[in-house]
Amino acid sequence: MRFRYDMKKLPTGSWCVYDIITGAIAKHNGKEVIGLNIVETDNMVDHLNMIYQNDFSRTLH
Repeated sequence: MRFRYDMKKLPTGSWCVYDIITGAIAKHNGKEVIGLNIVETDNMVDHLNMIYQNDFSRTLH
């Protein structure tokens, strides 16, 4: 599986999902994925990486 997104803890103690290619905070449905707890963030990382993998696979076929 190809990964594009990961998570990091912010100085405030909350978490965000970021794009490992650009370093920018990831967006989902037009909103930054920031201020979540660790479980929500981990789930969102998995979700966004699955979307990225599916989109990447479609471009190969």
